[in-house]
Amino acid sequence: MRKIEYYKYHGLGNDFLVIDLIKQVHFSGKLSKLATAICERTTGVGADGLLALKRSKKAAGKVSIYNSDGSWAEKSGNGLRIAAVHYYLNHSSRKKASFETGAGVALAKIISAGEHSFKVKVSLGSPVFKTKKIPILSKLKFHINRPIKIGRKTIVTTVLSVGNPHTVIFVDDFNFD
Repeated sequence: MRKIEYYKYHGLGNDFLVIDLIKQVHFSGKLSKLATAICERTTGVGADGLLALKRSKKAAGKVSIYNSDGSWAEKSGNGLRIAAVHYYLNHSSRKKASFETGAGVALAKIISAGEHSFKVKVSLGSPVFKTKKIPILSKLKFHINRPIKIGRKTIVTTVLSVGNPHTVIFVDDFNFD
C-alpha cells in the first residue's frame, strides 16, 4: 500500500482534497481513479473533489480538478480559491498567484489571511454564452432566459460556462414547493 499525503480544505460550501505534486513528485497513479476512491464519503475521506497541484511553465502552478465521480473539470472557482490558499501556505508568501487550468490561466489573490480563514478572490474570466461551447442540445445560438421542460414543469433557464458549464435559474425565493 502506498501512502499519499493530502490536505483537506473547505471553501464556500465545497470541500476539496489537495494532493501537492510539487512537493510529492513521485505519484504515478491515475488521478481520476484516486478521486473516485478518496472522495467517497462512506469509504474514503470524503470530498466534493480532488485538486492536484503541479508545477507549471505558464503560471505559479497548475491545478488539475477532478470531481468526486472521477470526472475532470476545466475550472472551479472554489477549487481555485483553495489551491491559492494551499500554494500561499506551502510554496510562496506572495498573496497573488496565477494557476494554469484546463480553461486557461486564472489569477488568484489572497485578500486577507487569518489563522483558520482566508478571503480569496479569483478571476474566472468572461462567461461564454454560445451554446456550441456548452454541453446543451440546442439549435439556438444562445440559451438566455429560455424555457426548458423538466418532467411536467417548465423552468426558465440561462446556460453559460465560466470554464465549466452552469445552468442558472433565477428565483424570487428558494422555496420550490
